[in-house]
Amino acid sequence: MTAKIPTDSPSLAALPSITPSTIRDELTEMVVNDLLGPAGGPDEELDQREDRATGRYLVGMLAPKSTSVEAESQDSLGTDEKDDAEVGATDASTPPAATFFPNSIGLSFVVDKDAKAILIQTEWGRYRRLKSATQISKKTGAEALVWKRDPFIGDPLAVTLKNGMFGPLQPRPDTDAAVVVQGKMRQTPRGWVVTVFFVNTEPEKKTRKDEAWVFQPKVRVLDAAVPPQPIFVQRRDWRHDLTKMDPISREETETLEMLYRHRLEFAVGHGVSVHTTLPEPDAICAQMIETTFVPRSEVEQQTPPTPTDDANLTGVVLDMKELAQMPKAGLLASLRQMQLAYTKWIQRETAKLGNTAERLADHQTAAQRALERCQRANVRIAEGIDLIESDPLAEEAFRFANHAMWQQRVHSTYARKVRKKELTAGAPLDPLDVPQNRTWRLFQLAFVVLNLPSITRFDHPDRSHETEAVGEMPRDLGLWDTQNVLKFADAMFPLGEQIQ
Repeated sequence: MTAKIPTDSPSLAALPSITPSTIRDELTEMVVNDLLGPAGGPDEELDQREDRATGRYLVGMLAPKSTSVEAESQDSLGTDEKDDAEVGATDASTPPAATFFPNSIGLSFVVDKDAKAILIQTEWGRYRRLKSATQISKKTGAEALVWKRDPFIGDPLAVTLKNGMFGPLQPRPDTDAAVVVQGKMRQTPRGWVVTVFFVNTEPEKKTRKDEAWVFQPKVRVLDAAVPPQPIFVQRRDWRHDLTKMDPISREETETLEMLYRHRLEFAVGHGVSVHTTLPEPDAICAQMIETTFVPRSEVEQQTPPTPTDDANLTGVVLDMKELAQMPKAGLLASLRQMQLAYTKWIQRETAKLGNTAERLADHQTAAQRALERCQRANVRIAEGIDLIESDPLAEEAFRFANHAMWQQRVHSTYARKVRKKELTAGAPLDPLDVPQNRTWRLFQLAFVVLNLPSITRFDHPDRSHETEAVGEMPRDLGLWDTQNVLKFADAMFPLGEQIQ
């Protein structure tokens, strides 16, 4: 007889709600703990079966000074593939050379010229071979010998900003004098250029060699004033290098500098990555800079705009089936609404030129060039719509391309589901013939429209001009697929050059 569990039993309590982002963060933390540690906390004990502390983690270790890496232990740089008669002989294996394990990490940054001093904070760990208070040796029955972590938090080091070298300074002279901090400062018109290094000067040991290694080192730098101010300024300024570039590289660099003007680089790491803390989003000065062996960054999801995002898109049809079958008046109204939405978008982008919050004062050339290209794309879209209105053959070709894409997308979805065993071969296709499986992205549809004039006329300037031609012609308009569309995506809304 099965016992009944009371309905108020704790075992039936609802599980806490866990979001996907929470699961992702927990997984990230688990990976970092496994690669860098300390997985068991600041005072962790490694399992007694681990006879080397350096074998536990893959990153975040500083060797004793002058610790060499034997050539035999390194991977070969050659290939074991056989010679190919068409390609030629394979490269000979390059003999690995002896090298050294790193015993330091560092970072470089620029401090505001009015700052007086910086504060350097450090922390690290060492592993000692000790008797465990919790693990028993299966062989002897006594306390097992294990690697136990000894955590260190360095005393804050206030360093006055002045030209020249500083250090070596000892964050913990009483307990770990082998760890030192040193660096260099140089005054420039833009501020103080500072480099800080964290160094393990411990000599290599003959026994218990891992006790001489440093694990999980971290360097943190902030203003020495109380309270600390955001004193770290942008580290790199490409304008000083533009005259040395060829015209194409210079134009690309100017464009990238404009696009990422809100993403400033405050520091660069040496043998390690860096993480910057800002006092507020889009701040032009950083509050704190610290090293990190496992950098993390959250990439924002990019989704196509909808009428909810931009009311001007209301009435724009992106369904391939509808575009292939809808009456001509409705088709033209939808396409012209799309072109109007793009016109309004360009107007909003143009207005940013006079907005100081957009920080475009130093990017006027790149901004004007991007807007001119947007205007050109807009004119091409309008010309394509006019062609569909005036030329029955162009209209038929446009509708046929949409019909072909509609069928291709639905059948591709069907084939994918059959391959994944989500459908059985021979199942009806109709349930998949829905708008979500046959809808253009906005930029794809605009791309098709703006290329119509140059596709239908061999002498069109977009196709025939010696230096300004931008139009390209697929081999078969009726066989356009998503790959063809994406291939020419930069001919559409020049999203790579828009003023974000």
